[in-house]
Formats: sequence, C-alpha cells, structure tokens
Amino acid sequence: METEGNYNRLTAERPAINHFKRFCNGADLDFIDVTIHKLEKFKAYLSSELKVTERTKFNYLIVIRTIYIRAIKNDLIDPTFYPFGEHGFKLKRPRSQKLGLVLEDIKRLESFETDDEILDHARNVFLFSFYFAGMRASDVLQVKWSDLKNGRLYYVMSKNKKPGSIKIPEKAKPILDLYKRPGSKKNEYIFPDMSPLLQEKDPIVFKKYLKVQIARINKALKTIGNALDFPIKLTMHVARHSFATISGDKIPIQRLQELYRHSNITTTINYMNQFLNKGSDEALDQVLDY
Repeated sequence: METEGNYNRLTAERPAINHFKRFCNGADLDFIDVTIHKLEKFKAYLSSELKVTERTKFNYLIVIRTIYIRAIKNDLIDPTFYPFGEHGFKLKRPRSQKLGLVLEDIKRLESFETDDEILDHARNVFLFSFYFAGMRASDVLQVKWSDLKNGRLYYVMSKNKKPGSIKIPEKAKPILDLYKRPGSKKNEYIFPDMSPLLQEKDPIVFKKYLKVQIARINKALKTIGNALDFPIKLTMHVARHSFATISGDKIPIQRLQELYRHSNITTTINYMNQFLNKGSDEALDQVLDY
C-alpha cells in the first residue's frame, strides 16, 4: 500500500496489525495459530483494553481475514485451517446511523454570514460538495478549472477510480465565480487548499496533506454547525448524507446510482435505506389516524 501510495488504507489498516501484534505480545504467528478462539479473544481484547467501537473491531478483523485469504491464494496455508467463513469466526458488519441535514438546514447554511474567511471558505466547500450530489471532500479539493467543460464537471472518483461527469448546477456557479481569480490557470485547483502541492509527485505526501486540509475544513464546519444549532456534527461527509436525505424520496434509485457512481444498484439501495422515510412515515400516520 505504501508503494502504491494508498495512504488512506495504509493509515486505516496499519493500526489493526499493530494491535494484533501487541495482543500476541509481539510474537510472530504461523497462520495455523490464528484460530477461532484466538480471534474471539482478540475481539474481547479490543473491547476491554482498547474500548474501540464495533465498527473499528470489524475493520481490524477484516484486515486479518484479508491477509489470511491472500495466504491461502498463495499456497502458504491449507484452506481447511481457515478460521473464518460459514463454520468459523463470524464477521457481521455493524450498521452505523447515517444522518444528514434537511432542506431547511441547507437553506440556513446558504444564508450563513460571517466575516471569518476560514468559516466562509469551509461553508463554500461544503455546499459545493452538496450541489454536486455529495461529492467526497477528497475529490472536491482536487477539482481543477480544466475539469469544467461544456457546462459539466469531469472527474475521476478517488475512492473507486471511476470516471464520469455531472452537470454544473446553477447553485454552484456563484461559488465558482467567487474563486475564479484573474490569471487563474486551467491546471490550478479551484479551491486553494491543495495549491501548495500542485506539483507534488509523492502520493503519500500528497494524501497526508489532503487529510490535514479536510480536517481543517471539518474543524471550521463544526464551528458553523454549533453557531446554527444543527442537530448533528457538521463535517464534509455530512454533505453526502444530506444529499441522500433530501433526494431519497425525489429521485429514482437508478438515477441515484448514476450520481453516486455505484457499480451495483444494491450498493445504492443499501446506502439509501437509512434515508428513505416517506413511505414508512405515511404508513405510520395511516395506522395512527383514528
């Protein structure tokens, strides 16, 4: 991962290995030693000693499972010793509650006025993400002026490397005008956050800096959210959830799949399940309307 410059996975999965090493007192293990019993004890260790969330425990155990599967594929261990699977250690992905802003909250955010340039910039980046169907923060900060062509934004999603385009909404145009400076070059980023690393070739250095910039924006968004008394902590990822919250009962699931660039419509359905409330709300009212 380090060689490939996959910084996000590297920083997410390295702790899993480190914690498993500490659990095993630093000793090297043969794959045959990674038994169902040891995995159960490791899971208990994560709860009692490290106090990690259910999602973090799941992610750490997934890393161990992935390494074991690779060992089997490379003929390093007999598949009969595989401790996961149907008759082995069960891994069930915990479902997390996804919350977004409602339309009235978005309108209040659009009307938010401040003399603080940092807060104003964070609000603009958030709204840009929301207007472009919940575009991920890492993609927003890498959009260049050259990506805007014929009224559309063309970009490759950093998460799944899928290319595509989306219409430039009218609501996004004032933000673009605000950041368009005299002499702006096509190969420059629209938002200035990543400008110091425009020529950076090392993907690890670039992604580390990108993570820092997103954290800086999230810190400013938290301040805005508190000022507006939003019911949830405001972060860049909330822009994606907010688009899902507002669009869920308005757009066919097939169109949402296109906007999110999901390979499988099942992924879109699973993602949107937490945001589709209109039908169940109406059903509840019908039962209680007596």
